[in-house]
Amino acid sequence: MRCLLIAILAVALASAIGACAEETIMLEGMLEEGQAAAFDLDGDGRRETVKWSAMPDMDLDHVVVTVAAPDGTQMEWTSGSLYGARVYVRDIDEDGASEIFVTGDEMSDDYLTYCLRPDGGTLKQLSFENGMRGGEGGPFVDCGYGLLTDMDGNALTLTGSQDVLGTYFGSRTYKLEDGRFVFDDDGLWHFTYDEDDDWTWKQLTLSRPLSVSLEGGETAVLEEGTKLRITASDCRTVAHFMTQDGRKGVLPIAVNEEKGWGFVVEGIDEEDLFESVPYSD
Repeated sequence: MRCLLIAILAVALASAIGACAEETIMLEGMLEEGQAAAFDLDGDGRRETVKWSAMPDMDLDHVVVTVAAPDGTQMEWTSGSLYGARVYVRDIDEDGASEIFVTGDEMSDDYLTYCLRPDGGTLKQLSFENGMRGGEGGPFVDCGYGLLTDMDGNALTLTGSQDVLGTYFGSRTYKLEDGRFVFDDDGLWHFTYDEDDDWTWKQLTLSRPLSVSLEGGETAVLEEGTKLRITASDCRTVAHFMTQDGRKGVLPIAVNEEKGWGFVVEGIDEEDLFESVPYSD
């Protein structure tokens, strides 16, 4: 039953991610594959020529970005595995120098976003505050986790899967500051659901009563059989939820150190607290 639930969730997540990827086509500054376009990438008032292509290599796809400087010298950057890539060029912080953004699916619906700038004859990857699924790596990593889904002023939004009492598709916002991207939000991944969904998937059903804190400071007991959804989380200590009848609150969570994976809520293992937990690979 657990395997069937995971398979169903994986299909649903892939569909949601695919729809989200299609929406990014309309972001300002998208560069078509194979199209050469001129941008000032270093703020010196002269334009460099930018071009990109998707290059199959054995069973993997890679993105190759080529930049030709006004003096004829060339810089090239090649990604690791990246499928369904899109490339944008935009002066995100309005300092007169445009950044190159490369975003796509690394593998198995794990999306990555790179930001490139010329630096000493090469294309340098700007670092991102770590939002990787699972939290691997140090405080900063060389790309952002998630699909680039919005750019607004100096802010950009990355959207991808996170694992917290299940697997959910959510977003974080960054801003470019001192040459690297730092979080510029409330510290939470915010998860979205299809407005037409009828609570038939991605919900948690309590298998025992649970005392919770609701919005406004009220304490309530959610009865066995109550359905709820995780709406936001820092993926470490708190998970915001909404019940099917519209009540909203916060659950204190902690990584299950005994198992080495999953979470506990108020000291209760998630698998003992809910009828099933919708994790996906």
